[in-house]
Amino acid sequence: KVHGAANGIVAAMPRNVAQRLREEGNALYASGNHQGATEKYTEALSHVRNDAGVLLNRATAHAAAGQHELALEDALEAIRIHERRARRTLEATPTDEDVMATASLTDEERVHEQAAIPPTPAQVCKLRYRAGSSLLALAGDTSDREHRQDRLRRAIDFLEGALRTQPAPKQAAQIQAALNVARSSAQ
Repeated sequence: KVHGAANGIVAAMPRNVAQRLREEGNALYASGNHQGATEKYTEALSHVRNDAGVLLNRATAHAAAGQHELALEDALEAIRIHERRARRTLEATPTDEDVMATASLTDEERVHEQAAIPPTPAQVCKLRYRAGSSLLALAGDTSDREHRQDRLRRAIDFLEGALRTQPAPKQAAQIQAALNVARSSAQ
């Protein structure tokens, strides 16, 4: 028998379905089917809207499919989720932004959000890299100089933030290469 959150027991079914869909998306991504992966991740998010890991996976699939605007949106949303969780561990009183962000969550999502572990430096690094690399790709897609410069400046900020998380050497080299491209393009 499944009880609601009001009884202190939350149904695990949506989270299990979302996990299965995420794994299916991962398999599709690994096989090169980025559109299929994106669809599975989107379906998973219909069960757990505030899962930053699924958002990061979908951002990565969007980027691989050349959909950099969508990749950026997902990466930024995942960053907001992680920042909200990190703030919650440091502050006793939630901010107005935190209250608004969680107001539309279901009981199960709210319980998951409250129990969520703050992001690791590696997760923050991946999110910042994904946002920065998406902005870098989008900067190349615009002919408006002011818009291009803004995207490059934001890409540099995200990529520098990714490096500050002290990534593994291979990942650091990848981030540094993207940062070098962004800096040279901004000049």
